[in-house]
Amino acid sequence: MTTWIDLGAADEFCEDTPVAKQAGGQPLAVFRLGDDVYALRDKCSHGNARLSDGYVEDGCVECPLHQGLIDIRSGAARSAPITTAVRSFSVRVVAGRVEVDVAEPAAADAGAASSSATEFAGAGASTGTAATAVDASAAAGGCGGACSGVVPAAAPASAMQLPESRTLSVRIASIDKVGTDVAVLRLHQDSGAPLAYLPGQYLDVLLDGGVRRSYSMASTGGGDTLELHIRHLPGGRFTDHVFGTLQAGERLALEGPAGDFYLRSGEAPVILLASGTGFAPVKAIMQQAIARGNARKVTLYWGGRKAADLYQHTLCLQWAAELSWFEYIPVVSEPADGDDWQGRTGFVHQAVLDDHADLAVHQVYACGAPPMVAAARTSFCLERSLPATQFFADAFLSLADLPAKR
Repeated sequence: MTTWIDLGAADEFCEDTPVAKQAGGQPLAVFRLGDDVYALRDKCSHGNARLSDGYVEDGCVECPLHQGLIDIRSGAARSAPITTAVRSFSVRVVAGRVEVDVAEPAAADAGAASSSATEFAGAGASTGTAATAVDASAAAGGCGGACSGVVPAAAPASAMQLPESRTLSVRIASIDKVGTDVAVLRLHQDSGAPLAYLPGQYLDVLLDGGVRRSYSMASTGGGDTLELHIRHLPGGRFTDHVFGTLQAGERLALEGPAGDFYLRSGEAPVILLASGTGFAPVKAIMQQAIARGNARKVTLYWGGRKAADLYQHTLCLQWAAELSWFEYIPVVSEPADGDDWQGRTGFVHQAVLDDHADLAVHQVYACGAPPMVAAARTSFCLERSLPATQFFADAFLSLADLPAKR
């Protein structure tokens, strides 16, 4: 049965300015495009960001946290890292009032893979293009614009019920400064059921004023300890605290898990691609594979600007020495004079291209800087025949990385 709920006067909704509303217990992000009004569930399907805080352009809303794009008209995912649709709702305008029907969703809920034709406007980076030169809009997964090819957005290789997100309070068990700008936080749950999550997923640290910061978990789940890898971004509200006054014993509020970055089943050889602290979810995936007696071929490419950025290099070397199915290829783009670096140099995604003429039978899991992830997706799919459905990614931005509202 259709039940229409009033959202307010039509002139309350302005072009390109999302409005947060509540209707029938549903949080909504309401958009106006020309004479038409649309409503989506006010939560990105990739995480916990509010779409009503996003930026609107070319009929898409940009997730304020990861900069993936969602089609306002249908809720369909339009660019990585978002791969599943957001629930959309029927809207009508009657006598100058906007009404929504929350009982009859017009699109698949965010928990199911979108059946819409989703597209990702690739970075268009050719082999050898520096990752730092990737077009900014493409790195963010731009909805349109010039590019050398269009790569379909990835969808999960197999359906899996993801754990439910919840809030929890944790105690800082330890803070280990593993480099000049990287800290490993170990968080302890004092009470309640251990947080259920899949290795590779992320969570949000909840700060005062409704501010949240997302971090992938480097732990595998099932216990009462969580591990986060934090890179210091000077001026960052949370990272300045971590590298300044945060002490063991303090408490943090968390919400999670979120994201669909986890190891899919199958026999395909796996490439793990990480830059910087994008190693955190890769570590979790590796630990899970080891615990399960993995036999699939796994190759880890971990890139940093300097050798010190590979802050758990020794652990990776240990894996390579002990595991017959694992290969580790570290890559440094700008080795320092004192590094005495003898390994590969250049951009980490380029190392994959150099080593593989064909990726048609592989699965690739990429986490790190958005330009790297975007360049890898485009070049692997267009130049090395990687099926787009076999590219899985998380790309995180700090607030300093986010473009100003235009």
